[in-house]
Amino acid sequence: MKINKLIAHSSNFTKGRKQKIQFLVIHYTANNGDLAKSNCNYFKSPNRNASAHYFVDEKEVWQSVEDNDIAWHCGTSGKYYHSKCRNDNAIGIELCSEKDSKGNYYFTNETINNAVGLVKMLMEKYNIPIENIVRHYDVTHKNCPAPFVNNNTAWDNFKDSLMEGYMFVERNYSYNGKVKSFNVINENGENFIKVRDLADLLNKNISYDSNTKITNLDDIFNNVKVEVGNTKTTVQAINSGGFNFVKVRDLADVLGFETGYNETNNSIFFKLKKSIVDKLKIFKK
Repeated sequence: MKINKLIAHSSNFTKGRKQKIQFLVIHYTANNGDLAKSNCNYFKSPNRNASAHYFVDEKEVWQSVEDNDIAWHCGTSGKYYHSKCRNDNAIGIELCSEKDSKGNYYFTNETINNAVGLVKMLMEKYNIPIENIVRHYDVTHKNCPAPFVNNNTAWDNFKDSLMEGYMFVERNYSYNGKVKSFNVINENGENFIKVRDLADLLNKNISYDSNTKITNLDDIFNNVKVEVGNTKTTVQAINSGGFNFVKVRDLADVLGFETGYNETNNSIFFKLKKSIVDKLKIFKK
């Protein structure tokens, strides 16, 4: 991986490092479409009172502070929420961010992929285990990096990418009108999805038989026959713990009831169907 360098002004970091590098701390720039080089230029000016070792955008990685110097990226005058990670033993990595139409921050796939490449290189260089890849949030509870704090799944997917030798991309999949976004492996133009994610999309239960070594995808919903008097019908049910659970509305319909909701006491009530009530009135006459 190519690393460009534009070292920050000496007033923005501490020269030298007494502790061994043990952690990599992920941050975000909290800007909209900024560039790694531009951030390095910013820290070329004196007295910024902060810094980071690396900046990552969609196309490039730029280094602002040497690894063996201390950048000021995860210190706090308040409380630390991580028992060990500090500026002295960590490398700070800033990901350039984007904003969507609602003002929410996010990272493009290209920026994430470049960050994954950089982090994996540093993990190997300094023998850093996956559990020592942390967010700024994990150290000080600052909402940084927001895209990985507000969405824990995105953070988990990022860390998963560090454990694999594959390129992950985000893809949207739909089924029966339901659309879900998943991180998939893109290899030779083909997308590979987690079985568990596929099961979630298709409304399937996933189970593993240790005897046959088979992963099963079973329908969450199964059809059960219900018979009430002369009425026979089939309704959908969810089986859990050996019991079939049917929709309250479906069961009420079979029994000749209608259902409604009482907002006053937050309860569901049953009443005889109007057609049955009318028949009873005729019968009384």
